[in-house]
Amino acid sequence: FKVNYDGTVTVTNIGEKDAKGESNTVVTDGAKITITDKTDDLPRKITFSKVNLGGDEVEGAEVEIYAGDTVTGTPVEKWTSGTTPKELNLAPG
Repeated sequence: FKVNYDGTVTVTNIGEKDAKGESNTVVTDGAKITITDKTDDLPRKITFSKVNLGGDEVEGAEVEIYAGDTVTGTPVEKWTSGTTPKELNLAPG
């Protein structure tokens, strides 16, 4: 959805399906509008770079990425930094 400058709301994706096949919905009740925009949990391409204060790549850093808010279990990605940034495809979370 989009909130316009005049305060009105334009719904742009009614019925679209997310990655899980769930539909976005809009329900109105008088002056109240409820918009459910399902999350899209598809992996996203990100670039990770370990650099020093001068902006130069730092080689040899052991990097591990974990799912969630804590460092537990098996990392979803791990590598040793080099001379170029690392490109990853990571799902949200």
